[in-house]
Amino acid sequence: MNTLAFTGDMARLQQAIAESHDLVVRRNAVLDALNLRTGERVLELGCGGGYYAYEAAQFVGPTGRICAIDISPDQITAARARCTALPWVECREADIAAPPYGDAEFDVVFAVQALKYLADLDGALRHIHRMLRAGGRVVILATDWSSAVWHSENARGCGGFLPAGRHIRHAGIYRASWRHGFAGRGFALYGKRRSRS
Repeated sequence: MNTLAFTGDMARLQQAIAESHDLVVRRNAVLDALNLRTGERVLELGCGGGYYAYEAAQFVGPTGRICAIDISPDQITAARARCTALPWVECREADIAAPPYGDAEFDVVFAVQALKYLADLDGALRHIHRMLRAGGRVVILATDWSSAVWHSENARGCGGFLPAGRHIRHAGIYRASWRHGFAGRGFALYGKRRSRS
């Protein structure tokens, strides 16, 4: 079970950050990598306030389906409010470590800044592999914060800005994705589920 929660002030801070210019640019890059098509079934792991779910829904349309999960009740409330006019979007409180979906249920599964918080990365990747249909696509984005460069007039204060908590480095996610049948390259992982023939 994941213990990270975005509630109260933390949820409000996350929402403000999600609406910043840099994160809008990142959302566009992720959506481009997803290459969503009309009618596809898509699962977002760790959906936060529903920004990706809302935009992904525009691509798949009402003949498609977007399922978005998060462990934070406050984030799910925000995601549901954002997607309320889109009945083909389901925002549900659930843990990535135990997703409530069946085998081969999705054409696309993606996670942005979510898998790095998990204690059992291998278990999450097994679930992703299980939930993807053969030939399905996966996109995982995990920022390597150790490579981030911050500039500030207050260099000493800026050094404490990096996110706190337990992070699995992006290289660990990359290696684990290979172990679970995903071929990938680059900072965001792009891969296809191997067929079980």
